[in-house]
Amino acid sequence: MSKLFVRDRSGIRQVRVDRLMTIGRGPNNDLVLSASYASRRHAWAWRQGDEVILEDLGSTYGTLVNGERLQEPRFLCHNDVIQMGEAQLTFVAEQDLSTVKTPPKGLPQLPLEQAFCAFCGALNAPGARYCAHCGYTLEQSEGADEDRQVTMRGQPITPLEPIVARSFPAAAAQAPRGARPGVSVGRSDTRTRILILSLALVAGILVNIND
Repeated sequence: MSKLFVRDRSGIRQVRVDRLMTIGRGPNNDLVLSASYASRRHAWAWRQGDEVILEDLGSTYGTLVNGERLQEPRFLCHNDVIQMGEAQLTFVAEQDLSTVKTPPKGLPQLPLEQAFCAFCGALNAPGARYCAHCGYTLEQSEGADEDRQVTMRGQPITPLEPIVARSFPAAAAQAPRGARPGVSVGRSDTRTRILILSLALVAGILVNIND
C-alpha cells in the first residue's frame, strides 16, 4: 500500500493512501498539517488503480512537487517530495505483492552441481556433462578435491605441478666466462694458447738476434 511520510511541526509520521484523502491545515481534513503556510483545505490525493493522483485545491502558497509548482492533477512517482507550506511529504509507492511475477510451477529445479563447475566455478548450461571452461566432469563434482583430475573429452589430465623457484647451480657460477654451465673447455682452446706462446717466444728470439 502506498504511503505518505509527513514531516511538519508536530513531528514525523506516515499515512496510508488507500482512499480519497483531503490534506490541509483545517481540523476536518483526513491529513491535518501542522504548518502555518498551508491552506485550511490545501490539496487532496486519491487512488486510481495502482496509481496515486495529487491535486492542489487552489491553496494560497501552492503545492510543490520536486521543487516544481503543481498546476494540474498529476500522478505521483516513488520518492516524490511534496511541499505544502512548511510541511514536507514524501511519497513511497509499495508494489502490490499480487503483481510480482513468479515462475510457473512444474519447472524442474536444477541442482547447483549441474549449473556451476565445482573445479573452476564457471557457469554451464543446464544438463551439461562437462564444464565448457575447464572440461571437468560435472556429474562428479563431489569428489573434486580428492583426486584433482580434469577430464577433457574422456582423457584424464592431471594438473601440472606448480613452478618452484630453484637456486642457481654452484658449478655454473664457477664456470669460465663465456662458457656454458656443464661444458668443459675443449682442446681447440688449449692449442690456441700453445700457438700464442710459441709465436711470442719466436718473436723474442728474433729481437735478440737483431740486437
